[in-house]
Amino acid sequence: MSGGEEDIQNLTTGLAKLQTTSEVGGGDTKNTKVDDAYRFLFNVKERFKDDNNDVFNSFIDNLLKLKSGSKSMNEVCHETTIQFREHPDLLLEFAPFLAGFSQE
Repeated sequence: MSGGEEDIQNLTTGLAKLQTTSEVGGGDTKNTKVDDAYRFLFNVKERFKDDNNDVFNSFIDNLLKLKSGSKSMNEVCHETTIQFREHPDLLLEFAPFLAGFSQE
């Protein structure tokens, strides 16, 4: 597994843990949320593949910095809004994706 793929897996695993800590019930919800997170990250990667994944890599870097506490939620939202400014569909998907991080 490459470093980028490992970062994605770590992020989605962390997201799934955050989203399921307050849930009671079956594992289907957890699997759905993990699948949604992977799908979103895949869509971002595919969308920006023509720029050598510079936007995608920057996006992942921002998420890792958010997770480590070296960037605030506001900073990540601001930078992502700029990165995705011409992709409103990704911005719409970003909000629920990021919601898991706010539970930390």
